Amino acid sequence: MNQENKIPTLSFKEIILRLFSLNDAKEVQRQAGDPPVAATTATIPRPYFDGMAEEWIAKHQDWFEKGISADWVGKEFWGNGYCTQAALVAIKYGFEVLNLNKMTARHMGYNPSSGLVKQKIGLEKEGHLKNEMIKSGKFCDMIIFGLTKATWISNYKILYG
Repeated sequence: MNQENKIPTLSFKEIILRLFSLNDAKEVQRQAGDPPVAATTATIPRPYFDGMAEEWIAKHQDWFEKGISADWVGKEFWGNGYCTQAALVAIKYGFEVLNLNKMTARHMGYNPSSGLVKQKIGLEKEGHLKNEMIKSGKFCDMIIFGLTKATWISNYKILYG
């Protein structure tokens, strides 16, 4: 595998974004098993059984190579600005290194805090998909946000470098 296909380690202010290793599996399982985390994340199953963290971690390199994303923030880290910092470094990487033209993100309609983070970093609401998915046996809406490279360059790169 060449360096361009390897998941990079990125840092910004107080955070470091790095590839998960199997040594992280117990912590991933603990955080994913936290009901509020699972409830506000579309892809985390509940309950989160033994082995699921290892399986999730093992998929990251393939997802990176295919342009699929995965994200994680434990409940004890909510409200500290870490999501904002992580999103900013990911946006900068996507536009400057991967040369993407547009980035999108989504969140569940009943998780407005996630939408506030997206707005704070410059993403614009592009859609509201009603009853888009089933989570815990109930239909829920998905809110879609996007940011083009041109908008980022003209408005946000100056602010966030």
